Amino acid sequence: MRRTSARTYHEWKGRSAPKDWLRSSARSAVIWTRSWFALTNRIEECIWFPYYHHVFDDERAGFDRHLRFFRQRGDFISLDRVVELLTQRGGIGGRYFCVTFDDGFQNCVTNALPILVQHKCPATFYLPTAAIDGGAPTTAASTPRRSLAAAARMPADHLDWQECRFLSEAGMVIGSHTHSHVCLAELDEAAATQELTLSKQRIEAEVGRPCVHFAAPWGRPSVDFDPQTHPALARRLGYHSFATTQRGPTFAGGNPGHLRRDHFLASWGDYQLRYFLAAA
Repeated sequence: MRRTSARTYHEWKGRSAPKDWLRSSARSAVIWTRSWFALTNRIEECIWFPYYHHVFDDERAGFDRHLRFFRQRGDFISLDRVVELLTQRGGIGGRYFCVTFDDGFQNCVTNALPILVQHKCPATFYLPTAAIDGGAPTTAASTPRRSLAAAARMPADHLDWQECRFLSEAGMVIGSHTHSHVCLAELDEAAATQELTLSKQRIEAEVGRPCVHFAAPWGRPSVDFDPQTHPALARRLGYHSFATTQRGPTFAGGNPGHLRRDHFLASWGDYQLRYFLAAA
C-alpha cells in the first residue's frame, strides 16, 4: 500500500525545479566559501536559538551531528532557564544553545526526541493547536500565505495530544504557535487575543502544565507581527517569552519578549552551521 504521509524529506519536499536547484547550489557555494571566515567561538557570553520544523527519517543523522556541533561550542539550556538568565542582573555566565521546533510535526517525537534525550537537550516545541486537534492549520483569509505543511508535495503527520504529553514527560517544553497558525499582523487585537488565549488554554488542558512561551508564525518583526503591540499582548496573557525569526545571538540583558532565532534544516552541513552562527 502506498504511504499517504511523508517519512523522508525528499518525499515531503519533492524534487526541486532545475532553476531552484541551480539557485540553491549557487547559494550553498557562497555560504561554503564564507563559512571558512566565520568565527562561531569569539563570543564568550550569549545564547543562540537554533530552530527547526522537522526531523524526517533521512535527517536523523544530520540532526545528531548538529547537536554535537552545538555541544562542542556551548551548553544546552531550556527556555525557562533562558528567561531566568535574561532577567537576572549581571552576565549570563557562558555560551548556550536553546533548541526549538515550530509547527508540531509528528517526526519531532519519533525522530527528534530520542536524539534530544541522548544529548540532554531540553527543547521547546511550539504548537499550532488546530493541527494537534486534527485539523489543518489555517491562515488569515486576506493573505495567500500557506502553512509549511500545506506547501509540501506529500503531507507530513502532526503530533497528537498523547504525543505532546510524551514530549512534556520527557523533559521538553510545550509552547504556543497560535491556534490556527495565523499571521498576527493581519488580525485585530480581539482576534489576536483569541488566537493566543485559545492555544494557551488548550495546551494547558491537554498537557497539564503551564504554557508560558510563544512563537509568532513566520516571525518577522514589523512584517508578521507588530513588535510594539504583540509581545506586550502575549505578556498580558501570561506568556514569559516571545520568539521571532530574526537571526542572531541574544546577549545578557536581552529581552525575553523578542527572542532572535536562526532557522536550520537538519540536513545542513557543518559549514552552514558555522556560517549562520558567526557573530555579526
